[in-house]
Amino acid sequence: MAKRSLPLRCVVVLIALGRIAPPVSAQNCTASNPQLAVTVLEKVLDACSSPDEVQAMQMKYGHDVILDQASIAGNLAIPVLHVFAVLPKNNECTSSTFDAAARTALAKLGDESAYAVIKKQWTQRRGGPYPARLDFIGDDWALLTLVEHLIQHVNDPGVIVLGPSDAPIDVRDGQLAQIRGIARRHVVPDFPDADYSPSGIAQWKTWLEKYKGQHLSTPVFESVSDPYLQCLARRVEWGHPDAILDIATFGGPSGEAILKRFPHRMPEK
Repeated sequence: MAKRSLPLRCVVVLIALGRIAPPVSAQNCTASNPQLAVTVLEKVLDACSSPDEVQAMQMKYGHDVILDQASIAGNLAIPVLHVFAVLPKNNECTSSTFDAAARTALAKLGDESAYAVIKKQWTQRRGGPYPARLDFIGDDWALLTLVEHLIQHVNDPGVIVLGPSDAPIDVRDGQLAQIRGIARRHVVPDFPDADYSPSGIAQWKTWLEKYKGQHLSTPVFESVSDPYLQCLARRVEWGHPDAILDIATFGGPSGEAILKRFPHRMPEK
């Protein structure tokens, strides 16, 4: 069988997501048995009493094993993620921040209790790091919250900080990158091509006034009926753009239709 060339749309989407990579196998998503990813999470949970076993799990499945496997299992992972999320502080998996990763995964899967905690942490935040990566969660609330935060704090004295080498870092660059990162995975109506200059902030204010309180976008994977292709589209949403290649290679006409649903916004320069 002749190898199909990579569709132009696929290349554009990969560029927009900030990455071009060689084709990878489709082994990460198994339509016939997504329970395999849940089994991996259960194995990691069983290893939580031993630092050596936890390290072995990380070596085998990667340090991002919780988010990685949850992106494959989807809602099937929710029960075991709940167990990770409430592990005691002296647990080895807590030391590896698997509990925090589980709470983030639960929020991204729409678990209301986990999401309520993150929203509460955000409202109570007084400086310091964000309580969760809102750009990773990436839904309407996350996008609007990040835009509001950029507008409200654009001229705060603390927007310029010193980095590890005492070089100045503009915090607003990171905020803007998070906002644009969401728009590279979701089709966002009238999304401004704006920065944090006075004219840019004026554009963000106009956009926010128009769309605050409205439903903005739905992740692509939620409208995909085929379990295997849905898994691949969810992987893209969870930060694995190489899954785009599998959609193009193994998806046939359905895959091509899925690719057309992704935005083709260009990456940060």
